[in-house]
Amino acid sequence: MDKVELASLCLLHSISGIGNRSLYKIKEEYKSFAAFLNMDAAKMYKTFLAPELADKIIALRQQKTALSYLDYLDRRGIKLVTLEDPEYSPLLAVIPDPPCLLYYQGRIELMSAICFAVVGSRAATVYGKNVAQKMGSELADHNLVVVSGMARGIDTEAHRGALATRGQTIAVLGSGFDNIYPAENMKLFEEICTSGLMLTEYQPQT
Repeated sequence: MDKVELASLCLLHSISGIGNRSLYKIKEEYKSFAAFLNMDAAKMYKTFLAPELADKIIALRQQKTALSYLDYLDRRGIKLVTLEDPEYSPLLAVIPDPPCLLYYQGRIELMSAICFAVVGSRAATVYGKNVAQKMGSELADHNLVVVSGMARGIDTEAHRGALATRGQTIAVLGSGFDNIYPAENMKLFEEICTSGLMLTEYQPQT
């Protein structure tokens, strides 16, 4: 996907109310995100989108260009991978309604590695945390990439276990990069961005 097309997809994705299904439909019916984004206003109101979404697109493109938004993300160190890119996880690509666009920081090649997901309670016991950390370490020792959600409890300890043995880990966030939760995991977030992979389908501000 060329830079203008990627930038247009990214800007459309930033609009609340335009999700994966709408983006897939735009691509199917109009062939180009850039062409759709820059469509004449009168034509925009005749598309399948609700009028209020057409209003949002028209207002947003008057405030910023698609390329300026892409440059903003680049300055933040936030990169993008789309369903069309070879780096996109082949396993994620075959699920129903896969994310059209992912924001990431770190090593995108880990998306194609052999992964093992670890999830569990946020209110984990001391025993549970110890087991999760040990599991993360042992999985990493066997060259498996530990995947979790960086939530408090089991997720956090699984990531820490992998990092403790200099293994690889992927965190899949339920928010954008401007809203890291829990706040005490900011250091963990930075470590994973440096040596692993941080992924989210949410734009930074959400």
